[in-house]
Amino acid sequence: MSYYIYDSRTSAIKNSIAKGKSYLKAEYKTEGAAKAGITRYRNKLLEKIYKLKNSQYTWDHEKADELVNDLNAMKIAESEDYHANIEQFETVYSIHDHDKKNPVRQSVNTPHYMSVASESYWCM
Repeated sequence: MSYYIYDSRTSAIKNSIAKGKSYLKAEYKTEGAAKAGITRYRNKLLEKIYKLKNSQYTWDHEKADELVNDLNAMKIAESEDYHANIEQFETVYSIHDHDKKNPVRQSVNTPHYMSVASESYWCM
């Protein structure tokens, strides 16, 4: 059993900025570890928010507001419950399907390079 930190607006699993490796997904073995991970994640975001709010530029203030929304949208879920009830899917089309007749259903957590809608998938 494992736990995920995910964005409740899109259901996408967050990348782990707290571990220093942004390509890893925020997956934890226990709920306590996930809560500690979300605390570290929040602290990193709060640092960025404070820097942006102290800026003289309005676009930095808008970016800070977006980060506040990200902060409020973070949730924790057990992996089985996440995959059964929370995870959302999207419909994409292959880049070779010009008539858009064969849709492909994929998770919002599918990396771009593994999506049939990306050129990098077909170049491998």
